[in-house]
Amino acid sequence: MPIGAIVLTMPRYALARPPVQTRRPVSFPRSRRSHTRLAAVFLLVIVATLLWLVIAGATSSKSLLLSTPLSAMPDLGDYAWNPLGRNQWVGVLVLLLAVEALGWLAWPITATVCRWLPDRGYPLSKTLALVLVAWAVWMAASLHIAPFTVWSLLAALALLACGSWLVLRRTRADLTQFMATHRGLLFAWEALFLVAFAALLLSRLADPDLWNAVHGGEKPMDFGFINSILRSAWMPPPDPFFAGGYINYYYYGQFIVACLIKLVGI
Repeated sequence: MPIGAIVLTMPRYALARPPVQTRRPVSFPRSRRSHTRLAAVFLLVIVATLLWLVIAGATSSKSLLLSTPLSAMPDLGDYAWNPLGRNQWVGVLVLLLAVEALGWLAWPITATVCRWLPDRGYPLSKTLALVLVAWAVWMAASLHIAPFTVWSLLAALALLACGSWLVLRRTRADLTQFMATHRGLLFAWEALFLVAFAALLLSRLADPDLWNAVHGGEKPMDFGFINSILRSAWMPPPDPFFAGGYINYYYYGQFIVACLIKLVGI
């Protein structure tokens, strides 16, 4: 049989070419891409800050002494502006409410950055708010852009609120649904925070020198650092244990506490 006749008598599927398998590029959902970009921005800011600190420290020839005499430096007294602080129990309540408000203010950002966690990072929201506000104020005071005052704290809070609002505009529906379906989990985390806060508060009331019954542990150093930070307009603050010098020690934890003290005025 001629070859042409064989070809004509073959079924059509035998002559059809096999389908070409093309690999489609992997594409992530739009929401995931936006959250990845937001996390990358945070990481870029942190890396840039670390690089600036390393370069500034390597090229600086500054000594441990203050460049300006202590008597010529401004002595700020704006950290006790709230008359409610005269009552210690009211002061504790105001402090607790301020921490709760800061946590809710940073909640949209936390839920976006930690969206892959089961609780969206809800217990980290309070810490993130304090760190972001304190970092902005500390950078401004360290670069002599703005002094460490109540107004600089309010400006940092306004920036945090604007960032949260921009994030909330894009994630409002998703965040609302998550809070509605995970209400019990959020209440559980909040209850755990309040129980821990009350336990530590009562332990300190029962024994203020719990760390060291004789010398108080590091409390004198912490108290001196916090008071020096509260009175200083620029960073680093003067060293309360080294006359004429500035604090050559890590003090960011005390700075966060000082920000909270100055913010609520207690």
